[in-house]
Amino acid sequence: MISSSRPVVVGVTGTPDSDPAIRWAAQEAASLRVPLQLLHAYTYAAFGSLAGFPVGAEIEPSYNRDLAQGLVDAAVAAQVRADPGGPETTGVVVEGTGVWALLEASAGASAVVVGSRLLGPIGATLLGSTGAAVAARAACPAVVVRGVPGGPAVAGSVVVGIDLGPLSAPTLGYAFDHASRYGLPLRAVLSWYSGPRLLGRWSDGDLQDFRTRGHLMLAEALAGWQEKYPDVTVERELVDRHPVDALVAESLTAHTLVIGAHDRHARLGSILGSVSQGVLHHATCPVVVVHADTVVSSAPQH
Repeated sequence: MISSSRPVVVGVTGTPDSDPAIRWAAQEAASLRVPLQLLHAYTYAAFGSLAGFPVGAEIEPSYNRDLAQGLVDAAVAAQVRADPGGPETTGVVVEGTGVWALLEASAGASAVVVGSRLLGPIGATLLGSTGAAVAARAACPAVVVRGVPGGPAVAGSVVVGIDLGPLSAPTLGYAFDHASRYGLPLRAVLSWYSGPRLLGRWSDGDLQDFRTRGHLMLAEALAGWQEKYPDVTVERELVDRHPVDALVAESLTAHTLVIGAHDRHARLGSILGSVSQGVLHHATCPVVVVHADTVVSSAPQH
């Protein structure tokens, strides 16, 4: 396993949008054999328009804190009732913004989980600023779970988007570990996109050589991992499509989609790359974002 006793932390809002994220986080905590922590952030407001208060009304400073504590206590009680044999579950209330609280918690977590609404068919999602910011800056794997409460879980593969750079080891490390813990096959997808190159009018032979190189690169990226996780069945897929299109299509039948993201400490670390952004906004299954500096259980030596 990648983690030890660090909890899986999930942000709760008290709305139905949190329910799929809490369920996913509880499953992950049980799989990792670590605690589950339900976190809610609140801010003090001298003036506001909370339910039952007119705009501009003065609000007692302790009111928001008490509301937040009641919300978390109810969420913890509901989770324990729903899964009495599940992981140890606690609630935490933090003063501050949701993004700040989740990023702070991510430094000591196995994973940090946020919800996202699925508004309709393919591509109709609402990621929200919290999900985007947490996915971009979390110090541990960040998971965005979309869906509707009670919606059916997909018993598909763990799909991992292959990156041929420094993201390869941490992303594959998480994906193999996740597939092993859940007893699921792993589908490794490399988008080896020839579209722009076709403008040069490649011959059939040129395209065949290009695809052969792609298969070799995919095999090299996976070298050693299957030996490290012999219980995981691996399917390799070389796809001649844009990475966002390819991975969003894979998400339709995936159990979980794992992608990499570049340095979270970069100057623009609060902004994900275009591929990560596109996948997070349009994928229809839970998406795990793993950063280049995420520590994985010893990577295989090539």
